[in-house]
Amino acid sequence: MISSLKKNEVYTDLLAAIRSGRFRAGDKFPPEVRLAADFKVGRITLRAALERLEKEGVLERCRGKGTIVKSEQQKSGGTIIILYGYEESIAHPCHYMPQELIRFAKECNCRPLMMERKTFELYSAEDIQRFIQREQVVGIAALLCNFRGDEPILKTLQQLETQVVFLLTMGRDPEITNRPCIGVNQREAVELALSFLAGRQYGDIALLANDVTNFRGWEHSELPGLFRKHGLVFHEEWYEELPFDRERIKAAVRRYCSGRKRPRAILCYSAYFAIHVYETAKELNLSIPEDLAVLGICGYLGTRVLSPVLSTINFHYDRIAERAIRMILDRECEAARGKFIEIKPMLVDAESTALERRSPAGRRIPLEKNRRNIGSEIRSVR
Repeated sequence: MISSLKKNEVYTDLLAAIRSGRFRAGDKFPPEVRLAADFKVGRITLRAALERLEKEGVLERCRGKGTIVKSEQQKSGGTIIILYGYEESIAHPCHYMPQELIRFAKECNCRPLMMERKTFELYSAEDIQRFIQREQVVGIAALLCNFRGDEPILKTLQQLETQVVFLLTMGRDPEITNRPCIGVNQREAVELALSFLAGRQYGDIALLANDVTNFRGWEHSELPGLFRKHGLVFHEEWYEELPFDRERIKAAVRRYCSGRKRPRAILCYSAYFAIHVYETAKELNLSIPEDLAVLGICGYLGTRVLSPVLSTINFHYDRIAERAIRMILDRECEAARGKFIEIKPMLVDAESTALERRSPAGRRIPLEKNRRNIGSEIRSVR
């Protein structure tokens, strides 16, 4: 693990040196012995970083000349198609995930090309294959999921001679698509959230679920058992399946908090739900987190505007995007057919779930605003 981190650090530093102009196109890199000493790493670690830069077209090793920085034209990594299905809901990843893919594609000197699913489906596989060859398309990053197996687009993608990877997938997508699929174990994300809230002694927890899916992989019937597993009681009256609708979400929060007993915390299906929870709590004169703790799921960056800062389960959209682009450029997609590459969810413990402390006299002491990141790693499973 340490060796892998070192390789990434050396790679990042070398790439930064090239982009900053320290090494220009045509410049010869220093000898490996000197570079290894400069970075305080072994030559094996250094070579791994150099090989990655060479594979990406940034460097070229010439016999008799050494390692040379390529020109901008030579470094072009080709075109990457970002294939997505448009959704009306502002909470859908199609509205913010592509920007991460675009960013990483450009960092790797590739030209990102956005293509909506309905447009893609207008063309035959032969038309798209000719386009791939003409535009030097090196791969397709597809923001599509929940396949049945009979979708025409799957047949088209299977016929293409290029790297294809699916993002934010779930369920049987790897098996159905027979392509590598990158995503988060959403059931694990919910367990992480409940375990954390239980550990903070937030015993009475309400859920705001989505009306078109289960609760992040958990069926309604499974939730009582899941709560018991973490020493909690599932309250049916504090569970509602809702669309991403402001008034419906606010009405549910009012209902949860207007009874004789109100929840101590609300776990939101999406960080977007939390925006309206905050709004309603303010209208009810409830302080977050003193009166009501709030925890979101997905880690949408826009919720950083909220005050107090929202605690959330981060799905690492940036890591998913980077992993997809790397798989395409490293030509790993064929070898990973049918595999699910899992990005571990991470708990970001911010202010909306901060611990309350009291003095011996019972007075409130300013909240501990812990900012911890828990459970972050990447693993691949079949």
